[in-house]
Amino acid sequence: MRSSSLARAAAIALGLLLVTEHARADRRTETAAVEALKRADDDYLQSDFAKALRRLQVAERACGEASCTNPTHAALLRDIGTMELRLGHAETAASAFRRAAKLDPAIELNPDYDAKDLREAWNAAVAGAAAPVASGDFTHRPAAAQSASTPLPVHVETANGDVRSVVVKYRGEGMRTFRRAALEPKGTGWGGYVPCADVVPGTLRYYVQGFDRNGELAASSGDPTRTFEVPIRSGAVADAPSLPGEPPPPKCSAQDTQALDLDRGARCTEDRQCRSGTCGGGRCKAVPAFEQEEPAQQGGARPRARLWIGVAGSLDLTAPPSGSEVCAPGSGYWCTTPEGSDLASSPALVPRQRGLASSELSPGGVHVLATIDYAATANLLLGVRVGYVANAYPGAAAAAAGKTLAAAFHGEARGTWVFGDEPMARSGLAPYVFVAAGVAHFDTPVTVMVAQQGVAGQRAVHAWFVSGPAFGAAGGGARYAFSPRIAFSTGIGLDAALGPGAFGLTVSPELSVQYGF
Repeated sequence: MRSSSLARAAAIALGLLLVTEHARADRRTETAAVEALKRADDDYLQSDFAKALRRLQVAERACGEASCTNPTHAALLRDIGTMELRLGHAETAASAFRRAAKLDPAIELNPDYDAKDLREAWNAAVAGAAAPVASGDFTHRPAAAQSASTPLPVHVETANGDVRSVVVKYRGEGMRTFRRAALEPKGTGWGGYVPCADVVPGTLRYYVQGFDRNGELAASSGDPTRTFEVPIRSGAVADAPSLPGEPPPPKCSAQDTQALDLDRGARCTEDRQCRSGTCGGGRCKAVPAFEQEEPAQQGGARPRARLWIGVAGSLDLTAPPSGSEVCAPGSGYWCTTPEGSDLASSPALVPRQRGLASSELSPGGVHVLATIDYAATANLLLGVRVGYVANAYPGAAAAAAGKTLAAAFHGEARGTWVFGDEPMARSGLAPYVFVAAGVAHFDTPVTVMVAQQGVAGQRAVHAWFVSGPAFGAAGGGARYAFSPRIAFSTGIGLDAALGPGAFGLTVSPELSVQYGF
C-alpha cells in the first residue's frame, strides 16, 4: 500500500516536472522570438533583408503550432512578409501577411517598416485596409472586418450641400446583383447598416451614392466596378465596427438573418425583406428610377452632364516688336489719335519723328466670350467660344487693308482634356490642358510721339501692333467643380497669331464659369 502511494507521488512529481520544463521551453522560445524581431529591425536598417529573413524564419519554425503566443507568432509572419517583399517575392510576402492576419486579426503593420508600397501590399493581402479603396465625394473609412450575421455599419460625410438622400449599394458573397440600404442623417454625416441577412462569410463589397432634391445623382464614392471591401469572418473580430457615438451592433438571431428578397408589391414588415430595400405601407416598393444601376455596357461609368455652357474672359499680354518710324506705312503698326480715329496722312509726318516704340509686355484686348462644350468622354470636352474683344484697334485702315477683321470679333474651336477619374462627374479640383484655333483681334497699343509737318512740337498718338487674325493656341490650368454641374476654371494660354497681319505671340490668362446639363 505504501509503495503504491509512493509510486503515485513519483508519477505526479514527474508530470509536474515535465509541465514545468515545457513551460520553460515555451518561455524561452517566446523570448527568442521577441529577440529575433528586435535584431531583424537592426538588419532592416542596414538593408540586409536576407539576413533578417533567415533570422525570422528560424524563430518562426521554433514557435511551431503552440510554442509562442498568437500575437508574437503573427508578428514574426508579418515581418517575414516584409523581408520577402523587399527581396522581390510579392506572392510569398502576401501569403505571410495573410497567415499573420489569420493568427491575430488585430495585428497592424510594423511601424518601423511602414512605407507606401509595403502598406499597399499589406492592405491588399489582408483585405483590411484602413483607407478607402474607392475615392469620391464622400469621406468614408470602411470597417477593417465584421462578424457574419451582424449588421455592418456604414458612415459617410460630404461637404456637398445638395445631397438630400444617401444609399449604400452592396453585394455580399454569393449575391449576383447589388442591393441597397438607405442611410439616415447621423451627426455631421449619414449612417446606417447593411442588414445582417446579407453579411455572410467572405467579402462584402459596396459603394455609396447621394441624390439631390430632384432625385439626380449629386455625389458618389465608388461604383459597381470600384467598391469598398470588408472581410466578413465567421468568428468574432477585434474592435467591432460601429456608427459614431453608438455601440457595436449585436449579432442577429437566426430569424433575423433570413433573407426573404421579396419582389415589388409583396407584403413586408421591414426594409430588409424587400429586393429593393424599401418596405412602405406593408408592401415592397420599387427601386426609384434615379437609383437604377447604370447599363452594363457603360462599364460602371458615373452619370455626368454632357452639355456645358458658360461665360469666359481672357486678357492679352503682348510684347510688340520695338522699332522706329512705327507710324510709317508697312511697319506692322497702325496709328490712331487718342480719340480712336486713324491718324490722318495730311499733314504728313516728319521723317525720323514718326514714332519710337520699345518692346515691353503690354496689355491688349480683353476677350469676353460665351462658351459651349460637349463632354465627349469622361475627360474630353469639345466646344466653341464666340464673343467680343474690348480694347481692340479702333481704326478702319487696317481692316481696309485686309490686315484684320472689320469687327472686334473672337471665334474659336477648342478641345480640353481634364485630368482625373471622371472629373466632370464629381466635385473637386482637376488640372486641364487645351488646344484651340480660330480668328480674333490681337491688338496691342503703344503710346508714341510723332511730329507733323507745319505743326509745332510733337503729339502723343497710339501705335497699334495688329497681328492675326488667325491664331492657334495651347495652354492649361485648373478646373474646380463646386458640384457635378457647376465648374470654375482658370488658366493661361499661349496664342500664336498669324495671317495677313503681323505675326505675334500673346500670353492670355483666362477664366470661365460653366453649368452642365
